[in-house]
Amino acid sequence: MLGNIDIKYGYCTQFIVKLHHPDKFDEKFMKEPLSQMGDSLVVVTDDDLLKVHVHTNQPGVALTLSQKYGDIQTIKVENMRLQHSTIMGNHQEPTKVAKKVSKFGIIAVASGQGVHEAFKELGVDLIIDGGQTMNPSTEDFVKAVNSLDAENVIILPNNKNIIMSAEQTIDLLAERSIRVLHTKSIAQGYTSLMAFDPTLELDDNFEEMTTIVSKMRSGEITFAVRDTEIGGVQIKKDDFIGITENKIKVSTPSQLETAKQLLDDMIDENREIITIFYGKDSNQDDLEAIVVYAKQLNPDIDVDLIEGEQDIYAYIFAVE
Repeated sequence: MLGNIDIKYGYCTQFIVKLHHPDKFDEKFMKEPLSQMGDSLVVVTDDDLLKVHVHTNQPGVALTLSQKYGDIQTIKVENMRLQHSTIMGNHQEPTKVAKKVSKFGIIAVASGQGVHEAFKELGVDLIIDGGQTMNPSTEDFVKAVNSLDAENVIILPNNKNIIMSAEQTIDLLAERSIRVLHTKSIAQGYTSLMAFDPTLELDDNFEEMTTIVSKMRSGEITFAVRDTEIGGVQIKKDDFIGITENKIKVSTPSQLETAKQLLDDMIDENREIITIFYGKDSNQDDLEAIVVYAKQLNPDIDVDLIEGEQDIYAYIFAVE
């Protein structure tokens, strides 16, 4: 049951700013004033972008402050008091008859029927459909947690843009035992489940899952929608781009060549397994060539193929 929560700061405020002078900007310029007017503060920079999350009663002041350093690109402000009241008003306790409460419940965000099935096979109890182009809301996570009869809940956001929304669930459902693993990709989320052990306690599981994610490599192959340059990589519209650890590493007109160059960066003699989720835009001949190339890079590596049926990414690589 959702209890009454004293929400000190009523507005969940998130925004992204394109910095005028990223080389001169220091995160403390925002952290120091915002820490005086709110909590749950997250301030991170990513190249020339500033990303801010804060719970405050003065969202306008926070936004105005940010404009000293750049141009606001996106804004999201949610009234948490209203949101909580709505959730409480809609929440009805279902009739339960001798239903056993499980020790753990795992929630993952994913897209693609094959990806869904792969996650469920590794013990995920509930999947929220979403990803790069469809980010779940905090209310989606709240509903998901409330649907699970579990003592402890682990959430796998599987996208860096979804982590903040997942984290807010902890504040709104303070009476529940919830942990959010900061998985930034499908590959990270899938690999983290390899370390999950239902016989362990929550903290031990969280530590093991975090550790395995820190040691693996994740990668994706997708396509470019415009001409640009990112991190020194020249990108042309309709090129195929290779991404690892959320950074663009390669861009070429060939899907296969892009995959090969990306794997050059991901596979060495110490790697043991590569899991390949192939999506709707994949090509059977290319897939076979990718498997052969992975074996050339490391003859001892095991290759696991999963028909993910995901959009956007032709291939998702998880290398352990």
